[in-house]
Order: sequence, then structure tokens, then C-alpha cells
Amino acid sequence: MDFIKLFVALVTLGLCVAGQPAAAAQWDDLKITYNLNPFATYGFNSIERTLDNVKSRQSWVGLLDNVQCNNKIGDFEFYGIPMTDKDDISVVSLYDKNGVITGLQTWLPKDELLQKQPDYKFDEQKMFNLVTLNGKQYYVLTAYFIRPSTICNNGRNPADLDDEGTGKGLWFQVGKTPSDIMEIPFKRDQAVQQGWSRNGCFYAMGHHNFYKVQDWDTTQCTDFFPFFLLFNNSDELIGFGIIAPGFTSSQKFEHPSSTSLKYILDQAPNCIMKQADHGGFSTLHVYFTSTPRLIMCPFW
Repeated sequence: MDFIKLFVALVTLGLCVAGQPAAAAQWDDLKITYNLNPFATYGFNSIERTLDNVKSRQSWVGLLDNVQCNNKIGDFEFYGIPMTDKDDISVVSLYDKNGVITGLQTWLPKDELLQKQPDYKFDEQKMFNLVTLNGKQYYVLTAYFIRPSTICNNGRNPADLDDEGTGKGLWFQVGKTPSDIMEIPFKRDQAVQQGWSRNGCFYAMGHHNFYKVQDWDTTQCTDFFPFFLLFNNSDELIGFGIIAPGFTSSQKFEHPSSTSLKYILDQAPNCIMKQADHGGFSTLHVYFTSTPRLIMCPFW
């Protein structure tokens, strides 16, 4: 199928979807990485939602030697049993005391991000926790899908995934401990009221909301919030993502062009365009839906 036929097909599908009654968002999966290439190794890959399945089907291994729910590396503390790809630890899935999905981390190698010396002040942004593991330094970002205080105390049962889905909410760790958290609302209007900007919509991504984009140029993009939110056409939360200045070699991450960022951010700050053209960005889209390719944007 050539690009014109593909475009017509997507528009037709989008109009059909747009004409259907809106259903409540169901968090029925956990997928990572935006990539429309059907032959790529990484693109809308599922993360198993129970510890038993992640070992048997996904073949990931424990990030740390000691398997436990409450973890501390240096002065950085996080909750959840961490599992990862032994060949690429850039994405880490977290499981509660009962082995049910409870969060996700990104581990970004410091040397890779700083290779082209971005102006971003990583060490002053509290969401980025600098961690040393096996002699290598990483900037770690952490998101939870259930309230952090319950992860290692109560947890959930695997059967809860059928009723509750992938999570009961979204919390970002914004400091060195799981007590330092930001809770994210389910509805887009509520997020806007809390400072999340209304940004652009992109096919198979959804409506983006970055945090206080209007302020980014005042600091020359040196300390912007590294998380963003994803909503569907009904303004329901369907995922989130991370954006970090610099280029990581992991194929799990996306590296958007300045043109893409201009469209996604909708009137992107000049400093973002400069960074995209000279040092690049590493981004990751995380989906709570099993069908990210069916996420459409309005055609009006």
C-alpha cells in the first residue's frame, strides 16, 4: 500500500471512529514505544502485567540481585519488584508484593544524554534521580499505577486486572522517595487546571499535555518537566510519556525531529527546536490500551 492509499485509509478509519459514541477508556494493556513500522523490533510492544508472565513470556530478569518490593540504591528509593531486559535496562517494569504490575521506570545512561552537552539541568530537576548501578550512572524516572503507599503493603491480586485494569491511577515520583509524588487526574480538563498545557494531537499517540509549556522559553528549556500525558478524544487519560534532552541508543526510545515536536507541542518553544536540531531528544510513549494504532485525532 502506497502512502496516499495509507493516508486515505487512516482518514476513513478516523472518520468512522469519530462518528461512534465515546466509550470510557479501558486500561486493558501496557504498551511502550511509538513506531508505525510493522517490521521494527520495537513498536507498541506489550509489557506483561504479572510477574509470572514477565518471567515466562517476556523473559525479562530482575534488575537487582535482591528481589524485594522496597528498594533503595544510594539515596534513591522506589517501590515495586523491578524487572527488565537483560540486554537493555532502559525500561524497567515494577510489580507489587503479589506480582501485579504497579509502575514503570526509564533508566537513561548519563554519558549518552550528556554526550552533546545539552543545556538542560538534569541534576536540578528532582524527577531525574541519578543512580549508579554496576559502575554506570543513569538518570531514572519513575511512574506508579497504584498509590505508592499500597504497593508493598497490600498490592493487588492478578484477578484485579480484569476489574481495575493496568492501574487505578497515575502517580509520578518527583523526588528521592515514593512519598514525593504528583497525582495525575483522569480527565484532561482537570489536568489543564493543574498546569498541564493543551498541546497537539498525533495519530497513534493521542492528545498531548506537557507541563507549563508557556514557561519553557523563560528558562531556555533548561528545567522543563520530563513527563507528558496522553488523552483520547473523550479527554480520558490513556497513557503518558517521558521526554529527555539528549540521545540514548536504546531502540525502545523514540527520537522525534524538530518538525514532529513542533506539531506535537503546538507552537513549540524556540529552545525546544534548537535542542531537537542540535542534540536531539529521547522520548517514550507508554499506553494503557491494547490498540494504540486506533488512537485517532479530530479531522476538524
